[in-house]
Amino acid sequence: MGQGLKVAFSCRGQGWLELSFEVQGRHVSSTFSDVPFDSLRHLAESLLGFYENGLPGATQLNGEPEVDELRLEPGPGLQAALRLVRLPDRTRMQDTEAERFRMEAPARDIVLSFWRALRRLEGEFAANGATIWRFEFPHRAVSRLGDALKQ
Repeated sequence: MGQGLKVAFSCRGQGWLELSFEVQGRHVSSTFSDVPFDSLRHLAESLLGFYENGLPGATQLNGEPEVDELRLEPGPGLQAALRLVRLPDRTRMQDTEAERFRMEAPARDIVLSFWRALRRLEGEFAANGATIWRFEFPHRAVSRLGDALKQ
């Protein structure tokens, strides 16, 4: 599955989450905030659009002041690339970005790894949502993603 891709979210205090992934001994993480917008919802919707329609996706993970951008890029056949790039701020000037992580794997394997991590996070939100994130958990997008993965 996704070359053994492991994805996890963890809470880092009110309004802060950490997204980490590991594959073949390489580990990278990004800590991001719920300000100025709901990156978690955007990620779930981006995964859905990517999986259902083959659309490239980019989700900004807002740190201070750096911004990490998680990119999903369709590849040949059923392959895809997962990239994490660091930008110095929200201007998204590509000549200033630094790639922190890249892997290629079947698109389904990448999306399934993220869906599982989102489902685990959904359980944490059920118990402690108000103290984790100022936005509601994206239940609908995660549920639709799960349905798409079953087909």
